[in-house]
Amino acid sequence: MSNISPEALKLDVQLGVAHQFIESALNGLQIRLKKGDFGSVNNTHRWLNYSFHLAVLHWRDGNVAATTEALQGCLEAHRFRGEFLKLFPESQIDRVEFDDINFSDVPLFGLAAYFMGGQPTRPPRLSDHAFPTPKEQPYVWLDDISMGVCAFDEEPDLERFKLALAAMARPRGSVLLAETFEFYMDVLCGKWADRPVEAMF
Repeated sequence: MSNISPEALKLDVQLGVAHQFIESALNGLQIRLKKGDFGSVNNTHRWLNYSFHLAVLHWRDGNVAATTEALQGCLEAHRFRGEFLKLFPESQIDRVEFDDINFSDVPLFGLAAYFMGGQPTRPPRLSDHAFPTPKEQPYVWLDDISMGVCAFDEEPDLERFKLALAAMARPRGSVLLAETFEFYMDVLCGKWADRPVEAMF
């Protein structure tokens, strides 16, 4: 039995919460910018994530204009992050943290740009820091590989994909979830192109 109340599941309540989080992130961003605090990059992360969440909620409600506006908020958060980086001397920037946040946000940014009809490009890496291994964060790796195929027209790195699947299905992991991602990749790579849609289900 879910502990979530029926009230909390209502669309208008979820919309209100998403709007509050975006407003909180933007307020925090302004405060930190005045202090010259690079930690503000975390606020752009919240801004982007909750803008995407808001877009999904408006889409559920059938509000195309509001969905478009929310997706534009995702792109604006990403653009602002790049501009923000230029404001600070290199010595004051934790570039490893910046790379990690960019990496984790790429799927949502890529989808937002894709849905808006743009040509998304991956944000550049700023450090030599190695991203999390598939064993550490298989969900992030799988999202990144899938999004590379969908939004960035990349050839899937199938070796890296298999490593991520194995990590996801490891002891105490989820075999079902790994199989689901494997199905997604099969669809993305065209293995179901010559079969009726009904066969997928």
